[in-house]
Amino acid sequence: MARRRRRLAKGPPTRLTIDLQRLWTLFGERYNRGMAQTPYADQRVSSGQVFGYIKDEGSTLTELAQHAGISKQSMGELVDRLESAGYVERIANPRDRRAKLIRTTDKGERQIEASRRVTRAIEARWAGVLGKRRLHSFRAMLRRLAAVIADDRSW
Repeated sequence: MARRRRRLAKGPPTRLTIDLQRLWTLFGERYNRGMAQTPYADQRVSSGQVFGYIKDEGSTLTELAQHAGISKQSMGELVDRLESAGYVERIANPRDRRAKLIRTTDKGERQIEASRRVTRAIEARWAGVLGKRRLHSFRAMLRRLAAVIADDRSW
């Protein structure tokens, strides 16, 4: 006779994190597939953790890591990879001799343009499913929630 396994967790499952993770995974798959059709096929969705936050005049590794919400070590590995591929460069920081600024190269700027085209194509498909207004609202809700959580350290 088979014994029924006892469930330790009680109550309904919380799906929000699972749904967000699944959406991010699917977006990443589509993004990577789209970038594979460009001259920047070596770039993956993870590069957005640098390109999504880098300032025109350059950003420090610490700034990039804080904005992306990852460790300085992880950001350093991303920047090293992008630098060795010619997408970013490290330059002297005029405000702090100990720190370097990371800024995009011309190749990095062209990659960002290609990335934006791929992302816009994905968003257009999503708008076809949800409608432009609903997609706009969805993006606004995500931004609002992220801003509130980022600003409120009690979470």
